[in-house]
Amino acid sequence: MLLFDKCSNVEFTRLWKDGFISEARKEKIWVEILRANGIKGAYRKDGHVNLKAKEIGVSFPIFNDWVDVGDNIALGDWDHFEVVEITEIISKLFFLKYYKYKENDDYYVITIPIVKKAKGSI
Repeated sequence: MLLFDKCSNVEFTRLWKDGFISEARKEKIWVEILRANGIKGAYRKDGHVNLKAKEIGVSFPIFNDWVDVGDNIALGDWDHFEVVEITEIISKLFFLKYYKYKENDDYYVITIPIVKKAKGSI
């Protein structure tokens, strides 16, 4: 843990920047892995995801490769996420779009690397 009184402003800025860049690199690699596995989009589980209604407001994706009904997307962040299947695309108020989704039994709630369930596994 970084203690503010133990380092200079310059050192703190360097450490913060290095940590931020590291997180950005991890997210970029995660997106590449998702795309390589046929995942069409990724969204953080934030205020735009209604877990009860299983609905996602599509305003702020991590990435979106023209998601359509039947496509799989990731919900969460690079270090912990689940893969869900889009069941419906809904237009609400003006240009706002929402995706309805269901859990995808082909994938675990996972961390990197992506692990696809074998046929017949629990």
